[in-house]
Amino acid sequence: MSAELRPAATLIVLRNAEPAPEILLVRRSAAMAFGGGAYVFPGGSVDEDDAIAANSDDPWRVASVCAARETLEEIGLLIGIEGPVAAKDAERARARLQDGERFSQILHSEGWRFDPQAFVPYARWCPPDGIKRKFDTRFFLADVGSGNLTLRADGSETTDHLWTSANAMLSRADRGEVSLLFPTLMNLRRLANMANFDEAKADAKAFEPRIVGISWVMNDGVRYGRVEEGYGYPTEPAPLKTRRQ
Repeated sequence: MSAELRPAATLIVLRNAEPAPEILLVRRSAAMAFGGGAYVFPGGSVDEDDAIAANSDDPWRVASVCAARETLEEIGLLIGIEGPVAAKDAERARARLQDGERFSQILHSEGWRFDPQAFVPYARWCPPDGIKRKFDTRFFLADVGSGNLTLRADGSETTDHLWTSANAMLSRADRGEVSLLFPTLMNLRRLANMANFDEAKADAKAFEPRIVGISWVMNDGVRYGRVEEGYGYPTEPAPLKTRRQ
């Protein structure tokens, strides 16, 4: 793997709803250099402590810890802990993270055991040539059932959040109401026909989460991305970023 690629992780959180499951999205701060103002799934870069918290050097397991840590820090949702965790305890752990404490230390002091089985490997995205910021991002699915959750954006990296169906968010992007990055858009397209988490999980297991093949398509002088066949995604070209009107 190129030394320019930074390992990262993203968590696609689903909860039960009718007629389609809702997906958690967070809005990146407009001040962010990468994807400012866009709605994305919670996630971020892997750090050295993630391997300590994972008690493993397996890249997927380490990335699952990163996804849990980033989701807690960005939105206050703690997933992947064996047994129930009270909301006040999750909020305390979030505050400790934001104060710079290591996630592995927080898990140890709270007596929490990390459960990698809570995360379903879904996809692996690396940028094609021409993209400046190079992340090797592992995507996971997680299920939070039907509960109402009290979540709050961190006000720094994220400024808002929402629960929405994939189709509803895609419609908003088509109308120019929201901005979506290409991987977010394509994962929403892939999830759009899933009736529940079990279907999404089965779809994940049907395709090995190898690096997604992407090719460029030019249309009226504008460059679009196209996911190649065999990765579980629709293959129609899509813009690298949808923009708000």
